[in-house]
Amino acid sequence: MPTSFTGENIIYKYLDSNIFALATINKVDDLIFYLINGVSGKIIYKFIEKKVRLDLSIDMILTENTFIVSF
Repeated sequence: MPTSFTGENIIYKYLDSNIFALATINKVDDLIFYLINGVSGKIIYKFIEKKVRLDLSIDMILTENTFIVSF
C-alpha cells in the first residue's frame, strides 16, 4: 500500500482492499452504515442517517477512496 510520511504519522493514500460496506436499520427508521475490514472484523467507520424512508431503495458504491450512498 503506498504511503506518504508526515512527521511521525503514516497517511495511507488508498483504502484497504478488504473493506466492505454494510447498512442496517433500527426500530425508529434510522439507517446505520458501517465500513468494515473483512479480514480483522474491525469497524473502520460508522455513521447514522435519521428518519429514512424505507419504502425506497438504498444503493451503495464503495471504490478505492470513495463511499457513495443513495436513498
